[in-house]
Amino acid sequence: MSKSVNLASLPKDQALALARAGGRTILGDIDAVAAVYPELLKSWTARNIPNAICQSDEEFDGLLQEIENEFNGGVDEAVAAAHSAEKSRAIIERIDKLLTDQTAIAFKLQGLVAFMVAALPDDGRGELPVKCTLMHLQVDMMDLAERLMDIVSEAENGAN
Repeated sequence: MSKSVNLASLPKDQALALARAGGRTILGDIDAVAAVYPELLKSWTARNIPNAICQSDEEFDGLLQEIENEFNGGVDEAVAAAHSAEKSRAIIERIDKLLTDQTAIAFKLQGLVAFMVAALPDDGRGELPVKCTLMHLQVDMMDLAERLMDIVSEAENGAN
């Protein structure tokens, strides 16, 4: 989360949702990872290189330093990947909202055009084809709204 909020001050459902979001984004937060990095490194090295095997103290210290450098590089890569994944997720959520909003507008406009078609008398011979044009527009608006809904559905659920 970008700003701190006391989760206890929120309704339970909202607090739990924010906790879940925080868990998803924590590895992309370099400050949070840096705060626990020494403990991560200590635990990982204790498990994976607990002692020297046929190395002098100097050789083992050099190996340990190189291993720590590589571990640090891996953590940097993981933080960058997590941050990138969270940015991608945020972009997709914004696009989904925009498409959903545009779908609602398209359905509203289609409904308005349908109302206009129903209210107009049939086009007379030699007159401008107003009702006919609006009927075609109504079909086009419905097609647009349905295609937008399909895009949202496909983005959320994958192509069928």
